[in-house]
Amino acid sequence: MKKKINILAVFLAVFAATYLFTSFCIPGWRLKLDAPPMEYFIEHLKSMMLLKCSASMITGAVAGLITAKYIK
Repeated sequence: MKKKINILAVFLAVFAATYLFTSFCIPGWRLKLDAPPMEYFIEHLKSMMLLKCSASMITGAVAGLITAKYIK
């Protein structure tokens, strides 16, 4: 049970980090929006959601598989 929780925690952490990285660090995927910070953050999460989720899901799955291999 502890192994599954660790794998899930790694998956979620990598998924979130990758999603935020693709939202804010890739210049072509950034929004040019003049808005308050909270609205800007929400719009970043919503724009190109399918592509960002796909990239984050693959990265999180790879990290989870690597974690599963090395945690006993």
